[in-house]
Amino acid sequence: MASGVQALVLTSNDLQSKKAPECSYFQQCLLCQQCFNLEACLDDFLHHILHSHGLVIADVDKIAYVHRYVEYWRVKLATNSLDSVCIGMKDNTEDGEKHYYLLSPLLPEDEQLRTNLLSDRLQQVLSIQQAEREDNSATWKCLFCAEVYSGNRSLVLNHMNEEHNFNIGHPDNLVNVRSFIERLRFSLDRLVCLYCEKTFKDKFTLKEHMRKKLHKKVNPKNKEYDQYYLVNYLEMGEEWIANKCKKVIKRKGKSGVTAYISKPGEESDTEEGWLEGEDTTLSQQFRALCLFCEYTGDNSCNVYQHMAKSHGFNISSLKEENSLNFYHQIKIINYVRFQVLDKRCVACGVQFKDGRLLADHMTSSGHITSFVKDRDAWDQPMFYFSTYENDNLLSGEADVVEDPTAGEDWVIPEDRSSVESDVILYMTSILKNMNRAQVKDSSVDHP
Repeated sequence: MASGVQALVLTSNDLQSKKAPECSYFQQCLLCQQCFNLEACLDDFLHHILHSHGLVIADVDKIAYVHRYVEYWRVKLATNSLDSVCIGMKDNTEDGEKHYYLLSPLLPEDEQLRTNLLSDRLQQVLSIQQAEREDNSATWKCLFCAEVYSGNRSLVLNHMNEEHNFNIGHPDNLVNVRSFIERLRFSLDRLVCLYCEKTFKDKFTLKEHMRKKLHKKVNPKNKEYDQYYLVNYLEMGEEWIANKCKKVIKRKGKSGVTAYISKPGEESDTEEGWLEGEDTTLSQQFRALCLFCEYTGDNSCNVYQHMAKSHGFNISSLKEENSLNFYHQIKIINYVRFQVLDKRCVACGVQFKDGRLLADHMTSSGHITSFVKDRDAWDQPMFYFSTYENDNLLSGEADVVEDPTAGEDWVIPEDRSSVESDVILYMTSILKNMNRAQVKDSSVDHP
């Protein structure tokens, strides 16, 4: 170890005296008593640990809850030396050899910690989103006219899309919608275009500019909007623009339903690649596939009824018996899709050569519903993400029998011809349209 950096070994009295202040905005340094406001002065903190302690934290921008990450390692380093915890590095300079230490996902413990924090943040965001989905008592005012709506957030989103051709996204893709709308209203009140962010002399000029230039959309390069899109909470450092451009491989089954598997890092050449094969007729838009056989229905309600009658899989009853919420149902559907695609029983895991044999086995053995009680199998973060592209079973409630086109969470998209290749939004729900991602189970104590 370099002479300028000594192993930090603290007694219990030292730990007591070095306790971080009771303030949610300040965090004590990992290796000394200096405190920093990580929300406002993160760069100052990183500069301090580098030049004062020779410590580098890799990919800080990809860490969820930075203060919890720092606190975890502060406690760890209170009883362990930098040599025993971090990756050591040497740098030969004119002043001699210097030693540095790195905290990086290359360390299994660091990688697991980052994954745990990411999972915690995703769970928190999904809880907020579910509360917003169920809130039918709020009041919403349109950004462009005097219309006021009382009820679900989808009312004002539909209105702005249909009447003003302004679409910020499907409700399932958004979180903290109230804050988002007020943030947009603040910009418009200051006569700032939402897309190019230029300032105009009056509201009429701004309105005409946004109409003629087709600027009735949010600026996809504005990082302030990232917090309102669920896609930004899915992977460490994953932004919506990168997620949008993931290339997919098509697997078409006998039923005509296409399964999509992402190839991260490869961008689609054109927007037409994303629209290829998309049927624009309303009847095709809502077609859904049975979880266990090749039956397809005109909408998800028909398929849920078929599964209850033909396979004994009544998700409404399972929901009541097992106290399942909306996201539990999402996970169950994606878990079953994943297992059936691999021709494995959802309960015992036995693999079959034929899908019909698998369906017969699960029905006759009762495994088709008994697996729900084994939450360890399906209640995992990876099953937030769909196996099939546009899996319409994820867009409808099992106990709703009305026409799915009447669902209040539906947002009709803008004319595709007017949408540029870098547009931020798609009309389909991210809960049914995103590619599967791997999020590991937690094995390290949370900070």
